[in-house]
Amino acid sequence: MLFLGTFLLAIQVMAQQIAVTGKVTSAEDGLPIPGATVKIKGTTTANQVDGNGAYTIKGNKGDVLQFMFLGMTTVEKTIGNSTIINVILQSANTGLDEVVVVGYGTQKKANLTGAVTSINVDQTLGSRPIADAGRALQGAAAGLSVVLPSGEVGSDPIIKIRGQIGSFQGGSSPLILLDNVEIPSIQLVNPSDIAEITLLKDAAASSIYGAKAAFGVVLITTKKGSATDKPQINYTNNFSYQNPSKVYKMGDVNALKYTVDAAERVGVTTPTGAFYQVDRASYEKAVEWKAKYGNTVGPNDATVFGRDWYVQGASTKMGVRTYDPYPIMVEEWAPTALQNLSIGGTSGKTSYNLGLGLLDQSGMMKTAKEDNFKRYNASLRVTSEINDHIAIRGGALFSRRNKSYANATFSTTAD
Repeated sequence: MLFLGTFLLAIQVMAQQIAVTGKVTSAEDGLPIPGATVKIKGTTTANQVDGNGAYTIKGNKGDVLQFMFLGMTTVEKTIGNSTIINVILQSANTGLDEVVVVGYGTQKKANLTGAVTSINVDQTLGSRPIADAGRALQGAAAGLSVVLPSGEVGSDPIIKIRGQIGSFQGGSSPLILLDNVEIPSIQLVNPSDIAEITLLKDAAASSIYGAKAAFGVVLITTKKGSATDKPQINYTNNFSYQNPSKVYKMGDVNALKYTVDAAERVGVTTPTGAFYQVDRASYEKAVEWKAKYGNTVGPNDATVFGRDWYVQGASTKMGVRTYDPYPIMVEEWAPTALQNLSIGGTSGKTSYNLGLGLLDQSGMMKTAKEDNFKRYNASLRVTSEINDHIAIRGGALFSRRNKSYANATFSTTAD
């Protein structure tokens, strides 16, 4: 009896099913949407729309039909007395609406396929008194490597993205753009003028910038004018000194003894060394020289033959005078002066920002002919709206030692 009742109930449910037909079209152009899916909500029963936009599906009265298509909003309709249900689908505006800076404009993050990293300028640059932006980027982003090639002041940092070796014959440095204009070095940029720094990490950037972007791109955007009508004037400065973190002491006569002992341990009895050579006899004379002249002969005094060195044999130069080159070569206190002035504001529909910068940094090498770095920065950015949006950026001039570089960009964007 239980089996018979279940069988009769199934027949009754099948008898109540209704064949629903209709068309699915687009709201934009009214054309059919082939391939759209029609599904009974909560079940696996579904069907697809044909090439003419028509569909047929069987369901019970009260079932909810879901009409779905990629890029369109889902529409739900309830089966009632009518067996014809036509549906119009709207384009979906949902998704990733976040706008990011890519290339020469902006793009929705949903359409972005490359690896992009934005650097927090306030934390990276604003919280530290730094002389150049390149050194400030050390450790600021994953995959970004900044190496200082030497201790020379003003030296260009070597910037690489994702790896140290990019090409055995060509370069592997990223393309650096300041307001969409290529610059040869990040040293030319005043850190106080920077508003945004974005890193395009992979070769996908080549589709925008070409072959130069094969090893990544560093996008730098300068600051805009403030939103207030009154001009905002900001002045910052930093005066500092740098000195060696560790005092280097020379080995003096002890170093000569170490050299002689090491040579004798391996069985060498002839003089050893470089320009001046040393053996056991000359070492003893060096000890005598230290006791007699160590406090009277200064590092700038001339080297005297017979007193400070002599010739042994045919042409072997033996040295007995010891030197301490540290006070001659290293500047103990090297000053640095950094000053920045910016004026920005908005007048009507025009915003402006003027930035001026001065960096005067002394090096620590006394023997160098010129060991200092001076950089002068002047930048002007103006944005105005006259019916259409007209953006003007330009007037940036950078000076580095005897080299100068000018930067100007102009762009127009219609409303």
